[in-house]
Amino acid sequence: MSNRRTMMILLGLTVLAGGGRFWANSYFQTWDEGYKNHKQRYVEIKELAAEVKERRDSAVYGLGDSSVQSAIQESAGRSALGHVNTKPQGRNRNPDEGDFVLAVEFEDPEHRFTRNAIGTFLFNCEVNVPRLRTKKLVIRPAGEGSRKVRSGTDRDDLWRVDSLVFIKRSPTKTEAAKRN
Repeated sequence: MSNRRTMMILLGLTVLAGGGRFWANSYFQTWDEGYKNHKQRYVEIKELAAEVKERRDSAVYGLGDSSVQSAIQESAGRSALGHVNTKPQGRNRNPDEGDFVLAVEFEDPEHRFTRNAIGTFLFNCEVNVPRLRTKKLVIRPAGEGSRKVRSGTDRDDLWRVDSLVFIKRSPTKTEAAKRN
């Protein structure tokens, strides 16, 4: 082989090696970006799936009276408030139209709850049941002589719920017709 031919072969191999390196570098960057994006997307999908599962578990499947009452009772059980009874109040007893008022009564007459448990119950009810809001909440300290606590002493964080009323606001048929 002549020197010229050897030089051309070596030059061709050098150009091929440079092109191969350029291709491998761009392919690696594409692969690395895809890997990082996939990792991030996988975490987003996992969080979305957990959120959907939580919403499905806490979903109210109907807007009727029994469905709303069941959701309130389930929320009370999850918030460690025990069993509750819900009773419709007022003129409008149709939960699908207008204001639907529900009074909540606790089965245990000696019930005592922390403010955290009461707040959790109210939050879960308002988040999980569409258009449900707290209308009235009256609580008082559960301890004996709780009004005569000396200054500087700690009081137990136990409370009795005297009155709890929810209201579910739904548009009336005439209001819904005006919107459409």
